Amino acid sequence: MKTTPTLAQVLVATAFLFCGRLAVAADAAHLVDDVETLYRSHPVIYAEFSETIKVVSTKSEQKKKGRIWISKPNKIRWETLEPEPEILISDGVQFWFYTPPFEKGDRGQVVIRKSKNVQTELLDGILAGDFKKLEKSGNKVTELQDTLEIIPKLGSGGDLKKIRVQIQKDHLIHEINLSYHSGNDTQIILVSVQFPKSVDSALFHFSPDHNTDVLRE
Repeated sequence: MKTTPTLAQVLVATAFLFCGRLAVAADAAHLVDDVETLYRSHPVIYAEFSETIKVVSTKSEQKKKGRIWISKPNKIRWETLEPEPEILISDGVQFWFYTPPFEKGDRGQVVIRKSKNVQTELLDGILAGDFKKLEKSGNKVTELQDTLEIIPKLGSGGDLKKIRVQIQKDHLIHEINLSYHSGNDTQIILVSVQFPKSVDSALFHFSPDHNTDVLRE
């Protein structure tokens, strides 16, 4: 059965992509200011990641590894390489969620969604770095030394309970944690963070071949 990245995965991806922009609150601590300065000065970001998803209902744990490219302000390529490949791409206008064939003779699948149908009100506020707006809307934003915590207002984040972004002493984003009311958790560990001078724009577009089923939502 085909699987595609969920909205939660999109939220994790974009939270990381724009994590530098999360640090623009007026009363930001010096460390967070330094993170903002670092990430703002680089329009292209590359990182490798390991992801752990814990599901309480099945008492299961899923681990993934892959790599991420970002081209600001809104282009994303999130490639999962292990255990099974899948790709999430956005050119700022639409998202592609691609799952390649599992075996020879199978067909791949790509789900296409407009960006406006993927982003949530909470995510829009995070991407804009508008903490005052988030707080006025009932969201709680707290800075805890080397961690930024965002708790969405009831009903605005679905099952999402809180997001925590951990910052290293070298001002790089090291870890993103998503906690859910259901008890589920997603952890993203970032390594080999780099700031390339440029990136091929073709990375942020997807053209399905004849062996791929296309689903538009």
